Amino acid sequence: MRPIKLSLITIFGLLASWSPAFGENVRVWQGSIEIPTYLLGAEDANPPFALADRRRVYPYTMLDELTDRLETKSYKAVFLENEYLKAIVLPEMGGHLYSLYDKVNKHEVFYRNNVVKYGLVALRGAWVSGGIEFNFPDGHSAVTVSPVAFTTFQNPDGSGTVVVGDVDQVTEMHWEVALTLRPRQARLEQQVTLFNDTPLANLYWFWTNAAVPASEDMQFIYPMREAYPHVKGVVWSYPGHDGVDYSWYKDVHQPTSLFGRHVHRDFFGAYYHKSDYGVVHVPDFREVPGKKSWTWGVGDDGLVWTDLLTDRDGPYNEIQAGRYETQLNYEFIAPRRVESFTEFWFPVQGLEGGFVEATPLLAMNVNFLKAAQGFPNTWSFRCLRPCRSKMARCG
Repeated sequence: MRPIKLSLITIFGLLASWSPAFGENVRVWQGSIEIPTYLLGAEDANPPFALADRRRVYPYTMLDELTDRLETKSYKAVFLENEYLKAIVLPEMGGHLYSLYDKVNKHEVFYRNNVVKYGLVALRGAWVSGGIEFNFPDGHSAVTVSPVAFTTFQNPDGSGTVVVGDVDQVTEMHWEVALTLRPRQARLEQQVTLFNDTPLANLYWFWTNAAVPASEDMQFIYPMREAYPHVKGVVWSYPGHDGVDYSWYKDVHQPTSLFGRHVHRDFFGAYYHKSDYGVVHVPDFREVPGKKSWTWGVGDDGLVWTDLLTDRDGPYNEIQAGRYETQLNYEFIAPRRVESFTEFWFPVQGLEGGFVEATPLLAMNVNFLKAAQGFPNTWSFRCLRPCRSKMARCG
């Protein structure tokens, strides 16, 4: 038997086992940021009634008057920062995670849109691209660009948390998302709580939409073999279907929405092969089974939305996680019921081609190296792991 060298498993570790040292608490504070903004026109004075309008938003008014008036506006912001990551949350914009900055690699983890440029996408009309959007009890919800409640915590273990949430006026159900950074952890923790405090069962779903830059080297990393397009009763093979590899942005020529079918694995994400950089999302698939990839595609009918939604930041894709398998059906939440689940987001770098497995603690890639003449086939090994003072390499 030929010897095999166990050398190419690339691992990006996330956690250290010790408790935080004095003075290394996560910083959490409130402030403001200024963003160039295309102003909205006045709200519609007359909310749309359900009997006369199919949009189920009453008693909310419509926000569908867009203008080309560009001004720099100051937005209330909440900041979370540890030694690896810095997060910016905008409570006045639906609680969006506006930015997650990787301080080690000097890289935005998600797509940061440096202008507020509304498009008519959401339930009430106005919607913006970029960062992470939280959707409950429907998609692009009624408060996606409106102020929501928020609070912050400096926790006893040294971590910092910002909580955003709201009561949906249509269903009278409550949602909140707690975003936490912990000392020595290069990941963002997202705890979701949904509460139906009414005496009636209500239909809902919850999806987290994370925007990532769209570039030729971008690949969706999804552990699925079949997918539902956004049509009931249709199943595609994945990643290849009708001669198109839907895992590669550059190969998709039209706007495409795909939901993973019967995926019993926790992770998914996006990877950029030229920069050897990516982002991973990990929940428990039994609690958050929904895995959706979304792209406008590289055709003209999709790319036109780039100019509609941003000025200089280019196209984006979305990697989405859902409480249920698809967005094609809604589920009931029982009266007085509380649902809560946790998701994790973290950047990865140096995995040499993506990742084949991920947990809340690490992401891993395995590559097989073909043999040179006279030498056996081998595997190679490398890992990166956060420690007290820097990212440590091993292997």
